[in-house]
Amino acid sequence: REAAVAGQFYPGNPGELETTVRRFLDEASKNAGPGDDAPVPKAIIAPHAGYVYSGAVAASAYARLAPAAATIKRVVVLGPCHRVAVRGLALSGADVFRTPLGDVPVDKDGAAKAAGLPGVEVFDATHELEHSLEVHLPFLQVVLDDFSVVPLVVGEADAAQVADVIEALWGGPETLIVVSSDLSHYLDYDSARKIDAATSRAIERLDPQAISRDGACGRFPVGGLLAIAKRRGMTVTTLDLRNSGDTAGSKDRVVGYGSWMFQEARSGDSRDRDKKQEAPGEAVRPGVSPGNKTGEAVRPGVPPGNKTSGVSRDRDQKKEAKKNPRKSVVTLNLNLTSRTKEAKAGGAGEDAFGTATRALLDRHGEALLRLAAGSIEHGLEKGQALPTGTDGHPAELAETGACFVTLKRDGRLRGCIGTSEARRPLVIDVADNGYRAAFKDPRFPALTGRELDGLQLSLSVLGPQTPMTFSGEADFHSQLRPGIDGLVIVDGAKRALFLPSVWSELPKPRVFVEHLKVKAGMAKDHWSETFKARRFVALEISAADLPDPASIWNRAGRRIHN
Repeated sequence: REAAVAGQFYPGNPGELETTVRRFLDEASKNAGPGDDAPVPKAIIAPHAGYVYSGAVAASAYARLAPAAATIKRVVVLGPCHRVAVRGLALSGADVFRTPLGDVPVDKDGAAKAAGLPGVEVFDATHELEHSLEVHLPFLQVVLDDFSVVPLVVGEADAAQVADVIEALWGGPETLIVVSSDLSHYLDYDSARKIDAATSRAIERLDPQAISRDGACGRFPVGGLLAIAKRRGMTVTTLDLRNSGDTAGSKDRVVGYGSWMFQEARSGDSRDRDKKQEAPGEAVRPGVSPGNKTGEAVRPGVPPGNKTSGVSRDRDQKKEAKKNPRKSVVTLNLNLTSRTKEAKAGGAGEDAFGTATRALLDRHGEALLRLAAGSIEHGLEKGQALPTGTDGHPAELAETGACFVTLKRDGRLRGCIGTSEARRPLVIDVADNGYRAAFKDPRFPALTGRELDGLQLSLSVLGPQTPMTFSGEADFHSQLRPGIDGLVIVDGAKRALFLPSVWSELPKPRVFVEHLKVKAGMAKDHWSETFKARRFVALEISAADLPDPASIWNRAGRRIHN
């Protein structure tokens, strides 16, 4: 992606550009204020105007990164769109972003991970002339050593959606988050100072709802960062707050600028350390072992070929499963308050959780399949997921939930995308993942209308993740429940997830874990004191279990009624 605003927003000559950036950084270092001895920021907010107007303000944040110049290897840059509108978040298909100081490589692995999340797509048109990301690159090129970027233009998106993307790319100290935003636009000097001060207070309180529509052009990416910062208990510090009337312009019509740094808790805070390592909220695809040529999802705890039994762990549940096949393969492990507490307790609490959610799916499971199918049909017609809100749906389905949607044709995988942890209302998650499984799984071309005939749709819903404690690797293996546990493993920035269905291909705990380690980029015999694991349960409902599997189609837009 070629530079679009070199010579306009910043100098086009390499020598002049580097000199300009270093002058800003030197001045910022001399004038460093609060947080001088604090840890290097994990994330920053900085402005994106022409350097003559906002360069000094941006430098007050970038100067804080100098101690980590050799540590930071990946920068996730999120900024608003000014040229070509986008809904959700847009990646670039480019291999490098070019500035007068050289090429910055795009982190393809990070981009691929982001592309698997709801609301994220590759859309080069919005990147072509966009300056909100580009103006940050020269600062990064001067401050850091070798690094790559994950460039994301953020259009209209709710804070939770943006937060999920940031969370998935969070990583460890090798990853920096940069959010690009100016503040108020074209007000008189005093009015601008007032609204910018209010925006700054909202950022300091980690309250995205308190940022007015005119308070920040980057309010959508800012909102996502604030949401994740609140979730992780981060500290935010205002580094600079000015406007163009203070830097290089008149005071009758000004643009506001600010810079903030976000720091994780110091190493003594074990709660924060756990959060950093486990990176909850990453949306991932179910793992499939190398020997599974079709990618077929087999129900957890069920021998291959058994089409009726569910994941029940006791004889009574299995008897019930045989009586009612649809109930047996349907469990909605919603992140509702009481059910979550029971599920996290494990054992009897997990059974109680399953019983309650089986009853819920007995009422609404078929309708959720229709919703996923309707979103696919809407995607064929409109090119986007079926717009879905919580109004008109039962309150229990408006609670947060996490699901995977799987599509198959002739017994072979045709698409599968989902969310690993509950972050939004279940009905919205189902509609979005239905659409993305059909059109956004990078392993397959977009679904065509001709493929609807014979398309098999199933829906798996994941329960909350429960941290595991163990004394060593043997103890860890002994605690795993084949056919029941979905598993997330984390060590540093490496992370991977298997759904319970993978047990059908890898029934031995040691082999199951070895394959999951390889998926995470670890050696299969890897073990360390920082290795962590979380488990969860996940169950499935399939249209094939309905009296008429084809009945889920041609009903796009219908609400789920009580």
